[in-house]
Amino acid sequence: MSVLDKRTLVLNKGWQPVHISTVRDAIVLLFKGVAKAVCPDTFHTYSFDDWLEVPPNGNGSIATKTMTIAAPHVIVLIDYDKVPIVSTFSKRNVYKRDKYTCQYCGKQGRDLTIDHIVPKSKGGESKWKNVVAACEPCNKRKADKSLEEARMRLLKKPVRPSMDITYLLRKHTSQNPIWSRFVRK
Repeated sequence: MSVLDKRTLVLNKGWQPVHISTVRDAIVLLFKGVAKAVCPDTFHTYSFDDWLEVPPNGNGSIATKTMTIAAPHVIVLIDYDKVPIVSTFSKRNVYKRDKYTCQYCGKQGRDLTIDHIVPKSKGGESKWKNVVAACEPCNKRKADKSLEEARMRLLKKPVRPSMDITYLLRKHTSQNPIWSRFVRK
């Protein structure tokens, strides 16, 4: 993989993760003056001109005829203060959260249904923590019963996804542990 195609964490001006970009796009944002590079050790920020003085940092560097530019691990946007959008509750997003996997038997696929853990007839609501993806046989087996009555168990407890960026961070933080310093646990 080219250094320009490596990943850079993008923070808003409140230092919240909002995006993951390529090093190429991060350098462009630095050059345009809409972002500053962040030193992950000291949290010091650098303008493009100042960043040119920073030696390579373990993320690689880009060499031109006249200069070498360290590939930033993290950048912070100067004026952008929006926060990431929280996932809205929908069937599609439940399937995505559950990775298209039945939360009872583990069967994967696109032919899933939605199951209310506490059935609607017993006061269960259509909310993140009460709804899971289920294959049709498991959904029929559970029917209008509680988990105990159906003698079924969930593979994992359903949660409300915090924000769309969270999925990307989980996926990429293992590749770049430095990002964990910028992510709320």
